[in-house]
Amino acid sequence: MINLLLDTSTATFTLIISKEDQELKKIELNNMKEHSKYALSSIKEAFSELKLDPNDIDNIIVINGPGSFTGTRIGVTIAKTYAVALNKKIYSISSLKANALSYDNSDYYVVFIDARRDKVFGAIYDHNYQEILKEQYLDFVVLLDEASQLNGKKTYIGDCLSNDISIKPLKININVINYVLKNYKPLNPHLVNPNYLKLVEAEERKNQVKHDSKL
Repeated sequence: MINLLLDTSTATFTLIISKEDQELKKIELNNMKEHSKYALSSIKEAFSELKLDPNDIDNIIVINGPGSFTGTRIGVTIAKTYAVALNKKIYSISSLKANALSYDNSDYYVVFIDARRDKVFGAIYDHNYQEILKEQYLDFVVLLDEASQLNGKKTYIGDCLSNDISIKPLKININVINYVLKNYKPLNPHLVNPNYLKLVEAEERKNQVKHDSKL
């Protein structure tokens, strides 16, 4: 089976095409703020180089955020369009978990994506990549404090700066494809949506305020 992974959720655009568990092609464009200009052309470039037709793809994996609102929407839209038009299986995975999966040999993976104003989208995963601190929009210092209470080897992965810890860069590799195909089920393409974590939490707080005002 041939698989296509797309990630436009951060400043780095990533495309991976694999066959079974072997990587055939990887394209990474760093610090690209305008993914809409490069995503489709990169897909066409990869297909052409590998002499593939879009219909040769069996599975589409899209990283659906959290991250850049506009960027995430671009990747999800492209993936859904391919899945519907070509009748292909589609899967989605969190950007935070995907970045954790791209590293190994650690007891904990502390993953964060800059959300500005000292805030991050963050989560913590154990050595089996199970979530022990759910993904959320929070202060960077709060995430680091949560991580400091864990005993064991910790790998920090993200795009923020800190003088107190060593931080690995955000990256996506073929491990994400292999994990998703083994552990996830394909989705109805129409139900695949961007994970706008900040908006979700804001809506939850709004609803909580309404609830409290009625008490």
